[in-house]
Amino acid sequence: MMGNFCARISHATFSCDSEVIYAVLKDGIILIPGAEDMTPRFEIDLSTYLPQSHQTLIIAAHPRKPHQIAVGLTDGGVIVIEPHDHAGNWSSPLLVGQ
Repeated sequence: MMGNFCARISHATFSCDSEVIYAVLKDGIILIPGAEDMTPRFEIDLSTYLPQSHQTLIIAAHPRKPHQIAVGLTDGGVIVIEPHDHAGNWSSPLLVGQ
């Protein structure tokens, strides 16, 4: 499983508590595998929500909130993403844009 996406990673970072890895793939998809076994837990395709001219470039983890990330776009914009569940964890299915 790991080989399927590792060759496509363009940028990655750990959450501040080192429990989650956030990765940007070469096609702009954000992949969130579990840090303990690298099994993909979530995939976020921002191209569904953004104009085609805006692509995901880089990702940064919040220094104190382990489940919040900032995504840098090719147009210079930044989007902050966090889970929508009340506990603030990446444990339930993600629905971007809610």
